[in-house]
Amino acid sequence: MVSYYTEIDIEKCKNRIDAIIMSERLLIGGLRGKVDFYGNEFCVRKTSGIYNKRLTGLPITFYGELIKKENGTIIEGEFRVPTSSKIPIAIWFGVGTFMWLFCLVNIFLGKFKDAFSVVLGVIGIPIFFGIGILIMSSGDTEPEKNYILDFIKTTLDAKEIEN
Repeated sequence: MVSYYTEIDIEKCKNRIDAIIMSERLLIGGLRGKVDFYGNEFCVRKTSGIYNKRLTGLPITFYGELIKKENGTIIEGEFRVPTSSKIPIAIWFGVGTFMWLFCLVNIFLGKFKDAFSVVLGVIGIPIFFGIGILIMSSGDTEPEKNYILDFIKTTLDAKEIEN
């Protein structure tokens, strides 16, 4: 959880965040997100761009909340993987688990007579899981995190609150 303080009121904070997101929404490698004008929540993510040479792993989004204080606003938030990315991961591991259990049951029941099927069931499916884990953990999301935190600091003239 990160916390920032700014002397700008909540409505101006929302308008500033929304203005930057709207101005960068069509740029390759720009910011995406939304601001809840009825509540005090917002989310921001940085796209990696088409021509980025490095792997970025799972997309990461900053979910923040604007809290009114007497002389300004506190911005609190955290980085999380969005639900839209968690669903394909769950499907990947669900299918993999089903395939692996299917192969193991058939091996123990003696339905697989050739060595290839046994090797596929015992070694191949865990490799399938390994590929999924590598895809999820590959890449470095620190540049995106730093970009978003710098965006919050500069756009809202915010200073970090020490916890």
